[in-house]
Amino acid sequence: MLRILIFTALILSVSTKINAQDSSFRLNMKLSGHRANLEAVAFSPDGKWLASGGWDNEMRIYKADTPKRWSEVRVHKSHRAAITSIAFSKDGKFVASGSKDFTIQVYETETGKAVFSASDHKDAVTRVLFDAKSKFIMSSSVDGTIRMYDLLEPKNNEKPRFIKYTGPINSFVPAIDGRSFFVASNKAVIDIVDFKGTVLRTLTGHSDVVTSMALSPDGKKLISGSYDKTVINWDLTTGKALRTLKGHLWKVTSVCWSNDGRYMASTGNEGETIVWDAESGQTLTTITKPGNNARCASFSSDASVLAIATLMQIKDHGPVLYTTPLRSVKPIKKPAAPATATPAVGTKPAANTTAKPK
Repeated sequence: MLRILIFTALILSVSTKINAQDSSFRLNMKLSGHRANLEAVAFSPDGKWLASGGWDNEMRIYKADTPKRWSEVRVHKSHRAAITSIAFSKDGKFVASGSKDFTIQVYETETGKAVFSASDHKDAVTRVLFDAKSKFIMSSSVDGTIRMYDLLEPKNNEKPRFIKYTGPINSFVPAIDGRSFFVASNKAVIDIVDFKGTVLRTLTGHSDVVTSMALSPDGKKLISGSYDKTVINWDLTTGKALRTLKGHLWKVTSVCWSNDGRYMASTGNEGETIVWDAESGQTLTTITKPGNNARCASFSSDASVLAIATLMQIKDHGPVLYTTPLRSVKPIKKPAAPATATPAVGTKPAANTTAKPK
């Protein structure tokens, strides 16, 4: 019996080590078509579409033929300057782009039809985001404003809706309460502001300019990247840093979550993309090739693919795709209890409680 217990413990130990070290991110393919370096890349929520944009002023849309093969389906050429940000709506119906030409553009994902555009910003757009119901498109800018547009009721846009902040905005994220925004500017703090632009609270922890932010899928955590080479995972309940993650060699350019909230990815000016375990803060992998300045990363819906927008010294540019060992595993459904079985005592359900770095 003792031998069996020792053998079982040894097997479990070996299995744990294998899982912990299973960080094999393999280069799948490099998509082509762009004529200049990229700044933005994003997967659609269902993982069927991929969009990229950059310094050729074009947004290219790719579709998954198979999980490992992607093909370009269209090119959008509405912008007159570099594309800085791309986002899909939560329902996947729309895809938006923001640009250094001060404009934002919104298209139907499936058909490519242009459905909305705006040119109210007075400087480069730094981020575009949709609200959770895919009703509003929001954008931030170096001009210090966050603007909101109603996609479903265009008449509501006759009166401009915007928040005026005190300086250039590098990134923003709507808070889950729907009444405030997290704002990253050329400061070492993250301000929480209301719709009047009043600073309600400040998150302190970085020591240099905050470049990027992303809200966790459950809305309870926020990650941010900074010139100080760190990524901070914030607990929004307390407003304090859970962990400060180190590993980047220079400025952090972007941060993102996987759809299940288990993983985070960050990109850096030295070309590295780091994937982190969200719970422990452990580095799962560091991707350094190809490219010498990683600008943005995005997980596919099941975290089986990681797309990276990076600067490369080649003529044919495009997002780089890596297969990952992080594919989400759906929990096994328990068989239904026999009709004669005594019902189990249930538990009460839990409450259902977004500038280019220099």
